[in-house]
Amino acid sequence: MRNGGVIDHLEELVKERTDSLTRLNEQLHWEIGERKKTEMKLRVKSRQLEELNKNLEKRVIQEIEKRRQKEQLLLLSVVNVEDGAMFTMSLPCQKDA
Repeated sequence: MRNGGVIDHLEELVKERTDSLTRLNEQLHWEIGERKKTEMKLRVKSRQLEELNKNLEKRVIQEIEKRRQKEQLLLLSVVNVEDGAMFTMSLPCQKDA
């Protein structure tokens, strides 16, 4: 009977360890799923931020170009005034209704 008691005890230990590992495995699978969801969300956000950054870069380049053009016009105007040239600005005419 003594061997039977040891075997029973070992079987119980194996069962407890198996149950513990099964629960741990389930927990790990859940955590993996959560991490995959989070990783996917981060990828989506990263793509969105990249797109926003590209748009912002384009807008900054456009704004820089506009300001450069305005500065050139202003410089040209100053040069014309210094040279004694007549500087006039044409404004759009409004038609009487």
